[in-house]
Amino acid sequence: PDGSSAGRGGGMRSRAMVLALCVWLLCGGRIAPWNQAEAQRPKDNYKCENCLFNEDGSVRNIRIMYLESSGEVENIIARRAAEQLGIEYNCDDPALAIPECFVAANWGTGWVGETVDIVMRRLGPTMTAMTRANFSATNPYIGGSSYTRCAWEVYLENVDLCVGNFWETEERRSITSFTSSMDSDVMMLLTRPASRGFDYSSFLGIFNPFHWEVWIVTWAMLVIGGGLMWLFGDARLP
Repeated sequence: PDGSSAGRGGGMRSRAMVLALCVWLLCGGRIAPWNQAEAQRPKDNYKCENCLFNEDGSVRNIRIMYLESSGEVENIIARRAAEQLGIEYNCDDPALAIPECFVAANWGTGWVGETVDIVMRRLGPTMTAMTRANFSATNPYIGGSSYTRCAWEVYLENVDLCVGNFWETEERRSITSFTSSMDSDVMMLLTRPASRGFDYSSFLGIFNPFHWEVWIVTWAMLVIGGGLMWLFGDARLP
């Protein structure tokens, strides 16, 4: 029994060696050892695989529409250039926008613009900067919000990315998808009750705690109960 067991064990080892040899040959004779420390090291980037490349292998151009707002998304370089030219600064007006308005690298000011600029630089695509001046005439949105209009531009595939301080409204979510929130605010609308002077309706407010039917039953019980107590109470007197 011991010999047969050893024989079976030796056969299994031989087959395992043949299998390992086949794997080694298929891998070109090179098997890189698995490094546990390397696998557990925190990632410093989360680049996607081939998502920024076209089918022919060329780098995809990302069309980014920047919705300028103070402290959030700003183009300081374009503003300074307009001041040097002595003209009004307005990157959102086709008649006043200057070339510096359409350089993606110039939109890295403001907490939203700076964050997006860092992410896009690490991803490494080519970028085309756009502003409200590039809204298409075929956009079906007729409202007054440029943020919702930009969401429609993404839906129409005229823009790849809208950069701004967006509120994720139900309408905008139904049009396109959003990135994870970088910051969130809580806003509440509070109203103050109208102050009225004293009137008869205020006096009758003392009856508000109960429905009028409850008041009828209550008064009926008081009247009937009081009358019965008066009648039968006097009959017991000497």
